[in-house]
Amino acid sequence: MATYQKRGKYWQYSISRSKLGLQRLTKGGFTTKSEAQAEAMEIESKIKKRIFCRPFKTRIC
Repeated sequence: MATYQKRGKYWQYSISRSKLGLQRLTKGGFTTKSEAQAEAMEIESKIKKRIFCRPFKTRIC
């Protein structure tokens, strides 16, 4: 599940991946909350389908 925070003029999202044994995924720089929500929903759906993995991580998603 994603959480959203406004940091100055920009929004960021954080996605908890503790059930998968991975660190929290955070990305910011969105000008609107809806932009952050749209990308977070896309990433969450990829995580559920197990097709998203950060390229620099050595663990399997």
